[in-house]
Order: sequence, then structure tokens, then C-alpha cells
Amino acid sequence: MRGRHRALTVMLSLVLAACDQPDAPLLPYGASHCRSLALHDEDGRLVVGVEDMAVDHQRGMLYLAAYNRRIALDETPAPSLYPGGLLALALDDLEKGGESLTVTSLTRADHDAMRPHGLDLWIGQNGDGNGDRNGNGNADHKRILYSIDRAPYHDSRGRLITDQPRIIALGLDESGTLITHITHQSFIGTGLCHPNMVVALAPDRLLISNDLASCSKSGRWADQMFNRANGAVALLDAQGATKLRDDLAFANGLAVADLDGRPHLIIAETRGKNLRILDLGDVRNPAPAPALAPAPALAGLPKLIALAAAPDNINRGDDGAFYIAALDHLLSYALFRAFNAPFSQPDSIIYRLELTADGRVHLSKVLKIDGKVFPGATSAVKSGSHLIMGSAFGEGLAICTLHSAKEKTTMGQGDKP
Repeated sequence: MRGRHRALTVMLSLVLAACDQPDAPLLPYGASHCRSLALHDEDGRLVVGVEDMAVDHQRGMLYLAAYNRRIALDETPAPSLYPGGLLALALDDLEKGGESLTVTSLTRADHDAMRPHGLDLWIGQNGDGNGDRNGNGNADHKRILYSIDRAPYHDSRGRLITDQPRIIALGLDESGTLITHITHQSFIGTGLCHPNMVVALAPDRLLISNDLASCSKSGRWADQMFNRANGAVALLDAQGATKLRDDLAFANGLAVADLDGRPHLIIAETRGKNLRILDLGDVRNPAPAPALAPAPALAGLPKLIALAAAPDNINRGDDGAFYIAALDHLLSYALFRAFNAPFSQPDSIIYRLELTADGRVHLSKVLKIDGKVFPGATSAVKSGSHLIMGSAFGEGLAICTLHSAKEKTTMGQGDKP
């Protein structure tokens, strides 16, 4: 059965690869001296599949969501492999060099392995209330990590639940390495069957990307095979789930930017090979309809940014810009996922996106990283002089040295890179 699924996955990617177009030139932001960095937890187990990251720039901490995706959700990995969960490391440790680094596992109280998908760090203001999405929170403000956990679990009746992802929220202490509390939130009744990413506007107001609409495995396969644009983004609060868009070509990474005092949502459409920018309006208002008319100062802000590569996760760097990891060719990625074939180690492109208060978009290509150096980057972020990358199917991290930007491409509405 697995072999058949792999063959279908490759067939699907062949169809999608036919739509690939050559990338128009983007002036590089500048990166070089890339190296691989192996990660091990405190027990010496190898960390595989760092799918997403979140950075606490004020406290100097990097958080990782990792599990080995070549192992089925209900299988136990070999003792030499990290079983899956959230990890933390101090950014200063990246300055030590070397080929390996020990990271701290944020262990759950029940010690069960997680299957985290996506990762977001919410930083409160004055300990509660609305969080700051522009990286301006203080070191003493409340921190909560959010992720979507796809691991099987036992419900209150003791039944094993294998197909119901949950939101997991982990409160962090001042050190950023110990969990103060854990809460779970179910997606049952929301209509979101395949959640991919969560971003918190506040602890009780979450934005969710749902990459595929179908709830069954066969339905999701058909969604991908026919490249259906039925992915969604929803606001999840006390009133339930309110879909903001339901016509997205595989809704994936999310990020929020405050522009002219208004929150804007950046959405990565992986199969659509674009970024969407959605004006959320006053989403902190309890009214169910969050989208309002664009602010006059932002009338020129493009709603769609076309890319030549397939974007995955979006992370804000310490320079305020957003860094997007994108897969250069979906076919190579499918072969790598299905067969772990050495000849198909997929290349990646890292983009840098800067949004200004006057509604302009500055987009640049930081680098294209060879899959033989680091295969299939799915997340990237800047911290200091480092560009840090993770891969859903690779080992550890890749670290590159960044150079100062000399030029950028400037985009307005309707422009394409």
C-alpha cells in the first residue's frame, strides 16, 4: 500500500511540475559559507525533520518543531532517533561552530511524543491581552508556543484517536526552556480536517491554515491529484471557526504583519506558488466578519505575489523582514519524500519579504541552496549574521552566513518577480 501511495505521489508531482516556470532574476540579498549542523537531544538521539521554527529574538532562543516523517504517526522510531516534539536552543550556541549541537527537548508532562506541524511564538504585552506581532515584546512578557499536533492520543474515555489533530499550546517560563502549562484544543466541529499552521493573534484568537478541504485520505489524494484550490484560512475563537478564504491552492505557512495599525495576513500557497496578503481589518473585534476595506495608505499593497518556487513556512527575522523557504521543484521533492533517493535531493530557494507602511513590497532572493548541501528546506529565518534553515525530511539544520543587502527588487500591485 505504501508503494502504491508513493507512486501516486510522484505521478501527482509530475503533473504539477509541468506547470513550473523559470524564475525571473531577483537580486540576491547575499549568503554564503553554508554548513550542515546535526542536532541531538539530551539523550543523544538524532533530530530529523525540523519542519518549522520560531525565534524569540529578545531572549535569544530558537524553537524547533521536529519529527521523523518517514515513520508513520502511530509507529515508534528507533531508540537512536528523537521521537518527535518541540525543542529549544540558545542562538548564541550557533556561534560555537562545530558539526553537532545538543538541544533541549520541551517534554510534555505525559512524556508522549508529539508530531508537531507548524510553530508560532506568541508574546503577550504586559503579561496578557493582544500579543505583539512585530517582534517588539519585552523579555519579561508572557510567552506561549503554538503548534498543531498530529500524534495519536487517548480521549477522556480512553479511546485511541488517530485522525484528529489538535492545537497544542505550551506556556514557557522565563528561561524559555521549561513548560509552565499545556493546553489542547480540538478541531472537531470546525470543518478544518487537515490543519497545517497556527498563528496566534491572542490566546483565544487563532488563525489556522487548512491545506486541503477533504477529510478522508482518498479525498485529500484527489484534492492533490487534481490540484484543487480548496485550501482555507480560518479564524478560530470562542464563536467557532470563521473561514476567511477557502479557495487557496494548498494553504501552508502563515505570518501576520501590522501595517498602518492594521493586521495583514501573509499566506503561503504551496501549489499555487504564490504569497497572498489579506487585510484582516479589526480581527480583534468580536464581530464575526474580520475583513474590512483597505486603509487608504495601503491601497497599493499587492494582494498576490507570484513566485517561481513553492513556498512553505514564513518566519520573521530580527531585521523585521519575513523569510520564506520555497521548494524549487515539486517533482524532486516528491521523489525525495517517497523514496529518499540520493539523486533527487531537492534544491530550495529562500526569499526575503519586506512590507513597508506605504504599501510597498520589497522582495529579494537570499539564496538557492543545493539539495546536496541541505535537502528541501521548509523553513528559514535570519538571526544576526546567520540564515537558519530546517527541513521536514532532512537532518538537523543548515546555517549560512548572511551579507548586507546591496539591492532589492521593489514590487507594486500587479508586479511579479
